[in-house]
Amino acid sequence: LKAHKKMDSDYLVNKEILDFAFDLHDATRRSHLEEDIRRLYEVEFKEISDKYCDKAPWPPAASVASQCVGTDGEADALFLTLYSELAYRHLFAKLKPTLDDRVGAWSNYCELFDRLLACADAKTALTARWVFDILHEFVYQFQSFCHYRTSVRRLNDRERDLFLSAEVYKSEAWSASKTLGYLLEMSKHARKGPVESAAYSPLHHYLGCFAIASMARLQCLVCDYAAAADDRAASDPFEEVFASVFSCKLQLTYHVGFALLMLGRFADATRVLDSIVAPLARSQKTHGGFPARALPPGSPPPEQVQKAFDRTLTLLAVAHHLASKGSSKPAGQRQVGSLELTVDDASRTALKDKFADKLVASEHRNADGHVAYLVALVGQASPKFVVPSIPDYYLGNNTKDGGADDPPTTTTLGEDNPTLSDPPAAKVVDAKAALFTQQMTIFGAVAKRRLAVAKTKSYLQLYASHGLWTTRH
Repeated sequence: LKAHKKMDSDYLVNKEILDFAFDLHDATRRSHLEEDIRRLYEVEFKEISDKYCDKAPWPPAASVASQCVGTDGEADALFLTLYSELAYRHLFAKLKPTLDDRVGAWSNYCELFDRLLACADAKTALTARWVFDILHEFVYQFQSFCHYRTSVRRLNDRERDLFLSAEVYKSEAWSASKTLGYLLEMSKHARKGPVESAAYSPLHHYLGCFAIASMARLQCLVCDYAAAADDRAASDPFEEVFASVFSCKLQLTYHVGFALLMLGRFADATRVLDSIVAPLARSQKTHGGFPARALPPGSPPPEQVQKAFDRTLTLLAVAHHLASKGSSKPAGQRQVGSLELTVDDASRTALKDKFADKLVASEHRNADGHVAYLVALVGQASPKFVVPSIPDYYLGNNTKDGGADDPPTTTTLGEDNPTLSDPPAAKVVDAKAALFTQQMTIFGAVAKRRLAVAKTKSYLQLYASHGLWTTRH
């Protein structure tokens, strides 16, 4: 935020924003009235943002500190980190964050989580949706920072210098290990349940539950699919909490379903994805779309729900198609388009309407063409993968004045400071595109193997049905 506004107590703030900060502090740290917290967070924050901060950041925490005084008579540091998290979230949604903003947001998250994890009381109350939004944004900003850092050609000279500086490297800003470490530490508060000593308050229990869901998402983004599937199993006892915030259930189901698909567990992926596609498909049929009034509590905006539904339905089509290839029915009795595996009727209808004809046409192609179609579908519905490692910065290839004769340079990371070296000429690698291509190649191999096994099995069943082959069980 300091990249946009000077952080000092003299910052001019209108009375409505000061009153909002006072009321929010009182509701979260004193009265703990859920209705007031929900109204302030879900309604008034958006209204004030649209009215006063549509194209500007929210005032810095120091400028509202006088309205947020703790029992000791000093500014409430924990609440001010919560306020700053809201301000950074608004900044990322409405404006173009700088590298300073990204590092500042990381520092604020570290302070917020450290304070919450060290707190052994229930003096802070947040709604389940607010807690989920904090962790959802935390993973989003990690993803955004990694994409920003690997977009080498888009960085200006100052940003490259900052990335190369020892200060940024030593801060571990948005490192995968540190980000995952916070989620893992918070998840412990849910694993031991809401009644035991580890769950100090409802807030801590929410943190633990939604940290598990966020870990599954993060591990899917970094392509650790086995870990994402394990987190789904660990989250089973907390389904009721996830169901209370539909955004959580939606993103958890999507990312775990994708992870299972990439692992080749097509039947499991079908069951997981169908659990969210079915209710959405019924809602879409009943209301002709996803109007806000018809969505469950804690849902994202209707256009985001539509996008999530389309992606999840696409993954379900692929998973369902490949899962059905393991059917025990002979090839001649299996329905082309592979809609025989049990799914909800609403899901079945949605799959038939959008994909049945295309899958039939695809199956009539050669094996490579069929696999290529399935890979294309998965590519359209895949998440935006993350490259968590630090890229090489070939500065000579990226400066505005650099010409064809300028020797490329890269960074060599030492224990203390990064240094510049002069390697052989090389082109900057688009790490994000390379990772996407790698993952689609992996899925293509998994799908091809599944189809080959299914074809061999169908021939064996055909021979057995004509007495040409005896199978032993």
